[in-house]
Amino acid sequence: MVKISKSNEKRDLDEKTARKYRKQGKLPSELKGDHVWQTRKDPFGDIWDGMKLMLEINPGLEAKILFGDLQRRQPDRFADGQLRTLQRWVKHRRAIDGSPKEIFFTQIHKP
Repeated sequence: MVKISKSNEKRDLDEKTARKYRKQGKLPSELKGDHVWQTRKDPFGDIWDGMKLMLEINPGLEAKILFGDLQRRQPDRFADGQLRTLQRWVKHRRAIDGSPKEIFFTQIHKP
């Protein structure tokens, strides 16, 4: 709970702001919502299907190799800074579409 006092002046907290937090009974960090909107157009939007196919054919491909291939095919389209976007996407695709983990059953050896 936020307390309105002279010490708020020391913390650069306006009285109106302190009242708002006290009235809501929540901290500022608890009031933030999730970021669900895109800030820019997806640079890989029209090639995801091709990337997905390449990963299905060879699941061991790294995102850096895929990105290098894209830059060779379309040199003026993809900047080096877009590699991280592709790495995130590949990680996400592997989590969703990747092969299931191998299951091991413990064996009990009796003498």
